[in-house]
Formats: sequence, structure tokens, C-alpha cells
Amino acid sequence: MPKVHHGFDLGAIRAELDASDWEEDFDNPGTETRQVFLGTVFALTPSGKYYLPFACSNVDACETCQGTGLVMPRRTRRRIVKKHVARHATTMRRWRKRWGAPTGLYGRELTAHEAKAKAWLQSQPKAFRTTHFSNGTTCPACCGLGSREAHLDELWREEAESALETIGCSLQGGEGDPCDLFAAEYRDAEEKEEEIGDE
Repeated sequence: MPKVHHGFDLGAIRAELDASDWEEDFDNPGTETRQVFLGTVFALTPSGKYYLPFACSNVDACETCQGTGLVMPRRTRRRIVKKHVARHATTMRRWRKRWGAPTGLYGRELTAHEAKAKAWLQSQPKAFRTTHFSNGTTCPACCGLGSREAHLDELWREEAESALETIGCSLQGGEGDPCDLFAAEYRDAEEKEEEIGDE
């Protein structure tokens, strides 16, 4: 797994947070917040790009898996792979025809019909009832995301969040501009005592 460094000076962030005033958090009544601007996604993340899962055309596809997120096992003959793909497809077609989609069967008590379906699937050869040969294995370069850049950005965000947690704050996107990133700290608002005037 590649090493990704967050690049923040945590001591300076903590000092700037301590010097900031607490403000009311309008999204969460009863809490107060103070924030420090860290920078934009374009300057901080390894890719320097802003994208969403449903709009990621600006992210390059992984060179190892060509954007699929999967790679075929090494030293596997193409003929054997085709055989397993066909057998797996046949197995799953039979499953769906007899018992429907193979979801929700595990983690609870099975009905007699579901127990029979589970026993049938487990009676099939292991290679034919798993997707290992039909789909391949997870790409080691992008960890199944289909983009090396997206994977490095995800690692950077995890590293940044864990680093900011050590100084008691969290990583947060901007409200007006989601490309802005802030170090935010929250606390419960102090109740103000109402002054009672003399009558």
C-alpha cells in the first residue's frame, strides 16, 4: 500500500484553532464550532481534482486494470478462464430460476426452501460458485476503484482525518464551496443565564 502524507503542520493548526472564537453552529443547534481554512482540494489532494462518484470523467483510469477495478489471476490460461466464466453464469442462472436472487440468506435462520437452495449452491465446485474466476481479483494498484488517482485521494483523506483527530478536530468541506477544506472543532454551547431585573 502506498504511503500518503497529509502535509499539515498540526501544531500551527492547533494554535490557530485555539486563537479563534467559538461561533454558533446553525446546522446543529446547541453546539458551537470554530474552524481553520486548510486549503482547496485542488492544492491538497494528490490528484488535485474534484469529482463525485457519479461524475468522475476528469479522473484517469487505472493503468493496471484499465479502469475495471479487477485483474485476472496470473498464470491462468484464457481457455480455463472462459470455461469458469461459462460455468459460473450457468450456475447463477439456475440459482435465480429456482430460488431468485442469492441475497439475504445468511445471518438469520433459514426457511426449508432457503436451506435447500444454500445446500445446492454449496454442492457446486468452489471455483464455479464464486466470482473469483469469472470476474478476476481486486486490482492491487487502485484497490478496486478503477482509478489510481481516486485511490490515492482516498488514502490521503483517511490520513488527514486521522492526523487531525490527534489534535481534537476533524476534516470538513466548505458549505458554500465543497472544494474548500477546513479543520473544524465542536463543543456543546454554554447555557447563558438570563439576567433577572429588579422589579
